[in-house]
Amino acid sequence: MAKSPRSSATRLPRDAARLVFLCKSLHASGSRMEDQYWESEIESLLSKLLKAGQDNALENALEHLSEHDPDAFEVLLEQTETHTESFTATHEKLDYDVLLITAPFAVWTRYQLPKGVLSERELVALTGALQDCVLAPDVTLAAVGQLIGLDEMPRSFVQTWVWLHKLGQSAMGAKSSVPAPNVAMELPGMLADAKHLVIALAVPKGQPIFKWQSDEKTTREQCLAMWKAASTPVLGNVLAGCQFEVLLPDAYYVSMRDADKHIRPIAIRAASHWLQNALEIPASGIRATIIGMGEQKADEYRVGYSLQTHTDVIYGTVWPVFGREDTPSENNLMIVDTIDEIAAVLRESGIRDIRRLPGIVTPEYCDDCGAPLFPNPLGELVHAELPEEAAHAPAHFH
Repeated sequence: MAKSPRSSATRLPRDAARLVFLCKSLHASGSRMEDQYWESEIESLLSKLLKAGQDNALENALEHLSEHDPDAFEVLLEQTETHTESFTATHEKLDYDVLLITAPFAVWTRYQLPKGVLSERELVALTGALQDCVLAPDVTLAAVGQLIGLDEMPRSFVQTWVWLHKLGQSAMGAKSSVPAPNVAMELPGMLADAKHLVIALAVPKGQPIFKWQSDEKTTREQCLAMWKAASTPVLGNVLAGCQFEVLLPDAYYVSMRDADKHIRPIAIRAASHWLQNALEIPASGIRATIIGMGEQKADEYRVGYSLQTHTDVIYGTVWPVFGREDTPSENNLMIVDTIDEIAAVLRESGIRDIRRLPGIVTPEYCDDCGAPLFPNPLGELVHAELPEEAAHAPAHFH
């Protein structure tokens, strides 16, 4: 019989230690009834912490479990994501289920990515198309009036919870302000990114949210095809000078991860294409240097691009790692050999000179502008600077 483990997190603050204990207990549970008990306890504590804005307790517990108990870490992450992207509430005597989602778009350009601000007409057109193509009939919604990138999204679980509840109240028909995107970091020359339309959906409790739930003859693939056809004309104006791919809307965290995975190879291809044109050189004249960044394991890989005749980094791309993508299995084989995957995309882009730096290093950023630093062939982390002889730097499309 499975037994509830004793918490070893004696050095953690009380709430963090309690979370660690509860998540270990849930993972050790041997029945659905016991699961429900521990889930209720976790929900109660998470609600208290989120309402009080206590991100530190969550982060401390997650950090501890990631180092000492990966299975319980997954439990806490799933529980926290669930409670910061969904809730149940009553408005005007009706019970609602509320879900935070994003409609993601993979966007790339040879200019510079636009801000993605939507006019009222464009927002109405997109949300109307979403209701027709993707959502079940009884769903109401509220959306942020801008296509936003990762650095403009909520930066903590507490902030995500705030966005969920503000938009959720609006979606149910209650008075509430729409959350404003965070101020974007200025990253000149950024050529590819995932952009999101962030939306809260409200539906009478227990009713379907998506069209593929309410109509069993409609598949996710059909919904995506309809959504692409309806949204593309609107996006053509909003994303002028860009190429883009419309992805399937889904729950907030799943959608974010899927979009970030999707944009990774696109960013490398966009960088290779642009550098060849800006510097008027073939891809064979470009060198790529790859390094893993993180604390205990690689949370991301950064690729620094330089000319074969120089060590200066002229551009950089980031390849984030999700979940256990880069974790050794029991036989010490990687579930996904990330560096090989990155190298394959670089070769497909025409870049043959690829350097792989050993080990994992702590992520570093520019003290002045906050931009990530990228590896040069000597193993140094430096600021990416386009050479003066470049034909043009990325600029906004006019």
